[in-house]
Amino acid sequence: MDDEGRILSDKVVGQDPAISAGPSEKHTGPMRLEFTFVDKNDVDKIIGYIGKLGGDLPIPAKKSGTSKNDKQVELTENSREEIAAKALTFETQDEMLDFLRGLGFTFLYEEDLETFNIPFKPKKVHSGNYQWMVRKIKESKMNPLSDKYDPTIIIGVKIIDERDEKVVIYLYNKFHGKASIKVDKDPKFNYDQTELLKFHPVMDYSERIKFSTEHRGLLTGSRKKPSKFYERWLPYVIIPKSNKSEHDDKSGQKYSV
Repeated sequence: MDDEGRILSDKVVGQDPAISAGPSEKHTGPMRLEFTFVDKNDVDKIIGYIGKLGGDLPIPAKKSGTSKNDKQVELTENSREEIAAKALTFETQDEMLDFLRGLGFTFLYEEDLETFNIPFKPKKVHSGNYQWMVRKIKESKMNPLSDKYDPTIIIGVKIIDERDEKVVIYLYNKFHGKASIKVDKDPKFNYDQTELLKFHPVMDYSERIKFSTEHRGLLTGSRKKPSKFYERWLPYVIIPKSNKSEHDDKSGQKYSV
């Protein structure tokens, strides 16, 4: 609003993408804002957003040469539909993955979607052929089963073994679109930058959950040392380099895919 309370602009935007992107400029005059607090984490995020918007906290300076990416983030703030549409317009997969990761998207295996009770039924032609990006909105320090995801946008990308240009998007659990997005010649983003844990086929559900929970604890520091169970199975679990704890490099790998 202006100084006399007249509305200068008014729009509804997706809260999570807007908070992740942050305000593009401060506004010290009158304003009317509406937020939805889903959990306590939202309180700190929104306080920080308001502080930047009002000028009490600095808005991070935009780096030179990133104006294109900044514009892409701003274009996705209006709705989930715009995020889904924008994801298919990038020239390379690295650009697309940078954009999605900036909004909190992370990779999951198809079986992980069922484990985390994420409602998703891909087409038969897509099932088993992709790894899936889903936006994580809350992460537990202890138990991965307590993580919270936004299931409204799910994006299929092949990130393991031989890369593929095909990308598919599901919106509200329905197939939304597909595109061929070039894989970078020397991709900076690959399996080792994901959080995917590849378990040995003989590990049952309870063993996988137990291992994942202990691994999360070792990463966050809530657990100081691995158990005998963890050390026994460690050689048979593939852990991406960026997702390893200080204990995970001490074991000779005996399992590969």
